[in-house]
Amino acid sequence: MPESERGTPSSPVLSRPIVDPDECKGCQRCVVACPKGVLRVRPGLNRRGVRPVEYTGAGCTGCVMCFYTCPEPYAIRVERPDRGVRVPQRSPAAETGEVPTGQR
Repeated sequence: MPESERGTPSSPVLSRPIVDPDECKGCQRCVVACPKGVLRVRPGLNRRGVRPVEYTGAGCTGCVMCFYTCPEPYAIRVERPDRGVRVPQRSPAAETGEVPTGQR
């Protein structure tokens, strides 16, 4: 873990998004959704030939807005030191795009 993410004895380690560069399709929805602006587009290409997103290294609050706006189910997760790695559960409807019966 880089020094900027470790904190000091008097300041705890903060939350951080973890982006899998090979799963990211570079749509930048998470970049736009992040209220703190801690995500940016990486300079290099991933195996899909797109520029993936990366964490800038500081400022994440753990709100998981990046996770919820990401269309790729395994591209981003949020690590919170108080809870470990946090991967909120997506509803089955979100995965398939189907609208549950009775909610149309």
